[in-house]
Amino acid sequence: MQTSSSAGAQDSAQVWKQAKKTAESLGYVPASFSIAVRTLIQDQNEFDASLRPVTKYQVARLLKTPTFKAMLYYGTQDLRSGYIADQDNLTVGSMMDLFEPLDLAAMIACFVYYRKAKKLLNDTQWEYIKEQIDQDSQIGAQIGVSIPTLGIATGLITGTLLQAGLAALIKSNEKAFKEYRRYLNGEGLPYDFKKEEELFGCSSEQVGVFTLSKMGFGVDIGQAFTVAFDLKRDISTIKEPLQLKMRLSRLWIDTLKAGNDQPTKRFPGEFYPVQTERDRLNAEVKKIMGGKFPWLGRRKDDISEEKTPLLFKKMAASDEVPEDLADIFSVDQITAMEEEDFDDLCDHMDEEAEGKDSKDVEDALG
Repeated sequence: MQTSSSAGAQDSAQVWKQAKKTAESLGYVPASFSIAVRTLIQDQNEFDASLRPVTKYQVARLLKTPTFKAMLYYGTQDLRSGYIADQDNLTVGSMMDLFEPLDLAAMIACFVYYRKAKKLLNDTQWEYIKEQIDQDSQIGAQIGVSIPTLGIATGLITGTLLQAGLAALIKSNEKAFKEYRRYLNGEGLPYDFKKEEELFGCSSEQVGVFTLSKMGFGVDIGQAFTVAFDLKRDISTIKEPLQLKMRLSRLWIDTLKAGNDQPTKRFPGEFYPVQTERDRLNAEVKKIMGGKFPWLGRRKDDISEEKTPLLFKKMAASDEVPEDLADIFSVDQITAMEEEDFDDLCDHMDEEAEGKDSKDVEDALG
């Protein structure tokens, strides 16, 4: 005889099985993408949030492709505008230096899934989620700029991947989507996970967990993602740091989108912006809610000598920097490398020369 608890466990397993199947509709993730993400997370966790030279080189090879470079440039322009204003030129390496490894991992993952969601849906379906994904992703990232203890990654992930999950649900059952859309409009809700399970067999949140896994993020980030949307849970009971950051990032997104200055719930002062940043953040939110074009939506056609001149202004030539490294490391950075780091970098470059890292990134992005 089956007990209610065992039946519940089976039901839960079936829901997660459906979520995994639904996530597959978002398409193949090349190994080069997930390897880059895993390596960045390793640097975040094990190397005091610092990019090792070999990691920087490996990830820069990905970000130097035109489509990724467009995302990185416009993301840097939005999130590190103060830095760009003072520069005579920009390189992939100099832009990477402005972000923590986890931030770069989130930027790569969210950019890939933003594009996959758009490609998966027809124009009418995409228009339904476009406004929310554009607003949530941009506001989430800006919150991380204004509140460094939260960081860019947590807000960007919670602001992007729920809608990517919804895109997969829409594609899995377009008839159910029409019913779900009518339901949300009638109830005045942004989402309802219980209703999603009823109609689609799983929720956008659960699909989002699998998108994180496919991209190379660990279980800890997947768990934090689910906590972010557990609105009934008392914030004071969340003790794990990443889960707390993810939950508060989502709370700030929802608060600012609703037109409020700060959440009504109280939490430690380190998770509030200082006044100057509060003013900057409010100004950015106003632009975003007014339809500001998202940097996740940029394409390779958005970079050119006319549109992005700083990317095309060359640094003074130096015989000390090999051509393969010139867009990634400065002379000072190479000079300051530990011998072991430099040897690791050279070994990685030798492996590339042997053809062990030859994925076509542009084709994978579509």
